[in-house]
Amino acid sequence: MASAVYRNGLGDHFPPITTGWASPLTCSQIAAWLGYTEFIFLGIDTTQVGQAWDVEKGRTTFTRSIRSIKDSFARARAEIEKAGRTIIDCTPGGLINEEKILEYRDLQEVLRDGT
Repeated sequence: MASAVYRNGLGDHFPPITTGWASPLTCSQIAAWLGYTEFIFLGIDTTQVGQAWDVEKGRTTFTRSIRSIKDSFARARAEIEKAGRTIIDCTPGGLINEEKILEYRDLQEVLRDGT
């Protein structure tokens, strides 16, 4: 017999969503499987500055990584919204929302009004 987690989540079989090496997408798959219905991201700026990027050049040497992350977020949005769930980004100036891959909402607004 399936546990309550399975009944409230997407089921025993959760179709894999590529992550493009982005841990927020990995975490969102687990959250969806556990039954969460709202996905609110904060801090996924993808500015290519920091420890994950080439410090000398200030950007990744593999631009396909950024393309893969953007494609993966677009697919995640489609799958999450198809399942009747909500996904938004509260990262000011983040690439994911600036390119309209995810809807941007101000974090204070979300905390005050909900999604």
